[in-house]
Amino acid sequence: MFKISIKRVIIWFAFLGCVIAAFSSLGHLPIEDIYNAKVAAAMSTMDVTLFKTSIFLFFILIGLGLFLELDYFKIKSKIPLLGSKKTLPHVGGWIVIVIVASLLMYAPMHFASDNYKNAIKQYNQEELTKARK
Repeated sequence: MFKISIKRVIIWFAFLGCVIAAFSSLGHLPIEDIYNAKVAAAMSTMDVTLFKTSIFLFFILIGLGLFLELDYFKIKSKIPLLGSKKTLPHVGGWIVIVIVASLLMYAPMHFASDNYKNAIKQYNQEELTKARK
């Protein structure tokens, strides 16, 4: 008989959510709704591709961590931080996964066009001034 635990069910739903989010990020993204029309106009096809790739990388890496957490191929015990039975090293392993995913999310955007980078800087400045008022 299969033993179904609430923890595994929650991890499975989170894993499937990450996979769905990763692959749906490769579809049409309404850049105008995310930023504004100026930023969308400044984006070239390569910029849009890099933007989608960065979102995809983030969700896939978090999903990979969740899949390792499910431990189907007994890999989890070979990873020092995730394989630990203690809470603190386990949390440390997840902190490492989230930091690596966040850093790799911004790596493709390094290759974005200068026109897009300037539009994003201007957008961020406008949003900061709105927030300060």
